[in-house]
Amino acid sequence: DRARKEDSGLTLLYMASVMRHLKTNDAWMLANIIGTKQMFADDPQLPALIWHSLEPNIVSDTESALNFLDLHPMPDLARWTVRRLTQEIKNHPGIARALLNRVIQPLGDKDVSIILHGMSEALQGWSKADQPDNWEAVYQRWHRTNNPEIAGYLNELAVVFGDGRIDASLMEIAGDETRDIHTRRNALDTLAKSNKASNIPFMQRMLQERKMSDIAVQGLSLHWSDEIGDLLTLRYGGMSRQGKDTVIESLISRTSGIAHLLKGIQNNRIPARDIKAFERRRMVRMSDSTLLETIRSIWPESLEEDLEDKILAEKWQKRIAGLETTRADLQAGRELFSTLCGTCHKLRGAGGELGPDLTGSDRTNLDYLLENILFPSRTVPDDYRMLRITMNDGRSLDGLKGPETQSTLVLKPPTQTIVLEKDAIQESTTSNLSLMPEGLLEGLDEQQMRDLFGYLMQ
Repeated sequence: DRARKEDSGLTLLYMASVMRHLKTNDAWMLANIIGTKQMFADDPQLPALIWHSLEPNIVSDTESALNFLDLHPMPDLARWTVRRLTQEIKNHPGIARALLNRVIQPLGDKDVSIILHGMSEALQGWSKADQPDNWEAVYQRWHRTNNPEIAGYLNELAVVFGDGRIDASLMEIAGDETRDIHTRRNALDTLAKSNKASNIPFMQRMLQERKMSDIAVQGLSLHWSDEIGDLLTLRYGGMSRQGKDTVIESLISRTSGIAHLLKGIQNNRIPARDIKAFERRRMVRMSDSTLLETIRSIWPESLEEDLEDKILAEKWQKRIAGLETTRADLQAGRELFSTLCGTCHKLRGAGGELGPDLTGSDRTNLDYLLENILFPSRTVPDDYRMLRITMNDGRSLDGLKGPETQSTLVLKPPTQTIVLEKDAIQESTTSNLSLMPEGLLEGLDEQQMRDLFGYLMQ
């Protein structure tokens, strides 16, 4: 009764924080009350705190979770609940049917979009899932919608559920230059993820459009052949920067692709300067002796250093690859991250701001993680280059450069922020070194490494 009448956000936060300690039925009862208070839907903390308490009960009590959805909870809570339920459809196929039944009902666009969005999120990366027996009714109900969000999520689900009708429609949308670019790119992205060989000719055509080329490359790279490798290097010069980066990433992901990349450089199709240092080192790690000779001829001054890095990276890659990070203690991993990395880096909204936010980075890629952990000063964005300052009193200070005025300069070392008078500065130089130290992994035992990498890569 108190929860029903309560309109204090602070009190509701307290109630949500104790929810996880309640019996399952009591937790659901409280969630049904607090989670449906739409006045707090945009609160930066309450929906997440409710979810933190609720999530362990979603799979163990799917009936209560589905009933929770019928109460129209806060949008984020609803979407997260749908996403978590959908993740279980391989073991519990009836869940997909139950969720889609709610879409067939006369719901408003907002509720439909939330359900389809949550299902689509959960199935990202799936090439195929069994088509629920009520999918046809859902498709007929919504495929003519004028709501672009609903149409996009419906198309993504249609691909995963193996609905062949959708390919022609997606090609029509992606190829229609009169439509807005966001809609076209979404359609092409859905086609690319479908991983169908029958879509190759259309993807090849899309390579010629600068604003679509990067997605076309992603789709073609799933059907690798020497012909596609030649085509990617041939079209490289006419692509956008994003498209070019995607070509390079695609080519260096396999040994045969590296051969095409090197040939493209030798034939002046791809400038050698376009290859970043970490990409070059990745090629070195993957190349045989013949390819290494070609790399040596293109970048003679840096190969020996890259070979030393290759040995070090391979050592750690073998060690970490055998750790079975799926058995990691994620809570312990989060605490390790907070200790080792959190002073400078933010992840999922928590941490410092001296280094790049890692939330959207390629954290599931072990090569990417090792590249940046083992060799932090190899590739340093301009905004994160270290400023070295010598003061008139003899002090030497290192940190990131912050805001400055005519008379002061803000310096940001890892542990504090310092405001310096410019008149007291004897000399300042920008270093190519990162503030991030090398050797962060040294001293960690096997369990600690499993927990840290499990948390980073989840």
